[in-house]
Amino acid sequence: MIVVDNLRIGGVQRLAIDECYALNKKGIKHLLVSLNALEENNSMAKVDQEFIEFSNLNLKYLGKGKFRQLMELTKLMKQDFNLIVTHSATATLLLRIALVLKVKKIKIVLYIHQLISLSSKKQALKRFIYFMFANKLFVSSNQFKLEIEFYLESKWWGALFRKKIFFDRMGIYLDRVDNQHKLRVCSETMPHLIFSSRMTKWKGFQVFLNLSNKLDFKCHKIVFEITKTKNIQNGIHNFNKDDHIFYSKSPVSFNYPLRSLHIYPTNYGDLIQYPQSIGMNVLEFLALGVPSLISTEGFQSWPELQSSVLIETCDWSNTIEVNNKMNKLLNVDQISVRDEMTKVRDWISIEKHIANLASQMITENKYNLFSRTI
Repeated sequence: MIVVDNLRIGGVQRLAIDECYALNKKGIKHLLVSLNALEENNSMAKVDQEFIEFSNLNLKYLGKGKFRQLMELTKLMKQDFNLIVTHSATATLLLRIALVLKVKKIKIVLYIHQLISLSSKKQALKRFIYFMFANKLFVSSNQFKLEIEFYLESKWWGALFRKKIFFDRMGIYLDRVDNQHKLRVCSETMPHLIFSSRMTKWKGFQVFLNLSNKLDFKCHKIVFEITKTKNIQNGIHNFNKDDHIFYSKSPVSFNYPLRSLHIYPTNYGDLIQYPQSIGMNVLEFLALGVPSLISTEGFQSWPELQSSVLIETCDWSNTIEVNNKMNKLLNVDQISVRDEMTKVRDWISIEKHIANLASQMITENKYNLFSRTI
């Protein structure tokens, strides 16, 4: 069983669905559970609706309300699961209660996908409490592990948190990327600058807009691939009618000219010690050979990508540096692009992560190992 808070458009949801695609391909039975119901205008189901493998997913939506979700999870415990993978800290507590009610021993593995310092102090404390109800903790980015360890050193209650944290980087399901990307020739010759994320401050939407006023964007077309349309006109009034604007789409759903650039100006603020700017969107563009200009990144999770010709980091306040690195990425020769695509696709594939999940499932089946729950 794989559990998520919801199936809105986002990196965690993208990962969970890609896990299901990859498990299906290997013939491993599973169930994807969303605590909350499907949202019509903000849904990964809408993004993947044309992907034939989506119709083969085994999905269940529980609905609103923690009590209702708990009762539904309790019913699901009747099924034969030997491992529960959750991408939701909240779900971890609900799953533990459901297992107690059913007097069942099933290992709960929690994957952590968010920097603790992005939460308020109250929310951070609540998350740490939820973490303790998992049998095993994994982080999808090594930055999360480093930050949690640093965070606990400065907290009096850190001594109570004794769970070991493992690192298992994720990657993407390349079959989906290849299937969704339409392999047709794009007749456009003007370079495209792409913003593909949510309209939030920490995703860098405002930074991107500010750049448009400082840099000479007249020689480029702007492609917005954003997931929310609320007050969108307030953000894009500087762009003329010839600019491309798309809503709620996957990066792999479009064709770009040879000279295209994904701009991901994440803005985490001063509290973040280990920023992570290589998200699922960056990995998808790498798989397509589209370079990304990103914010500060320590490459703790993706050391192979630090020397990639398809990734550059920059200081967004330095206009000259931004302009120079944009031009550098837009002018990478196509032979180098193809070579890099071939090399990085093996690194960023979800296959190694799926092999890890399958190994945990087999281990639980064979040895019936259950960690002590705090």
